[in-house]
Amino acid sequence: MVYKKYKTRNINIYTIKTDKFKNCRIELISRSKLIKDEVTKRSFLSELLIESTKNYNSNKKLKIKLENLYDTGLYSSINKVGKYIFTSYIIDFLNPIYFENEKIDDILELFNEIINNPDINNNGFNEKNFEIVKKRIRNNILSTKDDPMRYSIFKLLESMKKNSIESINMDGNLNDLEKITKENLYKFYLKILKQDDWNLFVIGNLDMEDVVLKLKKIFNLKKALGEVKLVNKMPTRSKVLELKENSSLLQSKLVIGINLVKLNNKEKNITMFVLNNILGGNSLSSKLAVNLRQKNSLCYNVSSIYQKYSSIIIINSSISKKNYLKARNLIYESINELKEGNITLEELESAKKNIITSLQMSYDYPDILVNNYIFNVFDNVPLIEKRIKEFQDITKEDVVKLAQKLKINTIFMLSDGVKS
Repeated sequence: MVYKKYKTRNINIYTIKTDKFKNCRIELISRSKLIKDEVTKRSFLSELLIESTKNYNSNKKLKIKLENLYDTGLYSSINKVGKYIFTSYIIDFLNPIYFENEKIDDILELFNEIINNPDINNNGFNEKNFEIVKKRIRNNILSTKDDPMRYSIFKLLESMKKNSIESINMDGNLNDLEKITKENLYKFYLKILKQDDWNLFVIGNLDMEDVVLKLKKIFNLKKALGEVKLVNKMPTRSKVLELKENSSLLQSKLVIGINLVKLNNKEKNITMFVLNNILGGNSLSSKLAVNLRQKNSLCYNVSSIYQKYSSIIIINSSISKKNYLKARNLIYESINELKEGNITLEELESAKKNIITSLQMSYDYPDILVNNYIFNVFDNVPLIEKRIKEFQDITKEDVVKLAQKLKINTIFMLSDGVKS
């Protein structure tokens, strides 16, 4: 595997040459500061650009073209990363060694179409496709309320910090959606081409020098800004805030937000993942699973999520409202076990093994592999081999020291409607 960076006048290109996969992948990422009023437009635009182009002015025509290019895949995604919003446009295609080599030019030209030649008429997007995507975005936004746990986490984050960017639904919101027209969305598209920070990542068994040369000609986008601070720290609270909201659910959703105070780079990138795995990282042997589920049968599942770029942990579980106090106290007890050093060698080694196995499996998935390089570029996250070594070196003392930096901020419960 050979990793190279190509600095150009307009855009930085990163290549990972490997013969491990049958497919190749090109990912174009725009990075911009997260502005609440822009989120819905960005979500809308990320869907609309892969719906059609000027030359393939319907989704059906575009899909036929993709199928003719040996079933090439086309995707977009939008993600919140601390204070920033990352939008990815991805084209996934069969390695050219399996077909006529000139097809690579067709694939790159199609990718050019997606980004640089949308279906514009009279200074606005194609109305039919615009309305199709608008309906889809509306349904995505409405679906948040149909997912009680997702809704509870949004409410928790909003309670931890009023109007926080962490609590923004990345699908957008209905009020902003109704203000979007095909004309003002086109103006926004032109704006982000000029103002966003754009980077390209390529993985596969390709002639990288040739591909980079062609990509330089296609993407005349803004030069990368370089390293920026991604973390958006949530404020701490002197006294834990406890909130409840009634619902008609059959089970209550209990979520707890925990601040992580003054983490150094090792704690942020390495130790915290080990601590989270021991606490509740989707393992039946985690402290939360043992204390709440196995010993007390309070829930079917319980887990903790480490949100690195917000410096918080979110604990979530489904319980009966009559068990609220018991569940809350057992969660406190689980956290205190870490702080007091009640960690067995088996727990520590199991957590490290889980993480290292997951990292080793990254080599089998091009999307995860590319993601590691992306965050190496944007946040200096160590590459896989170095991270594995650093995880192997983590000690119980490292975890206990870090546990002292956990500070419970807010508890939110979406109460069930079952009569006690």
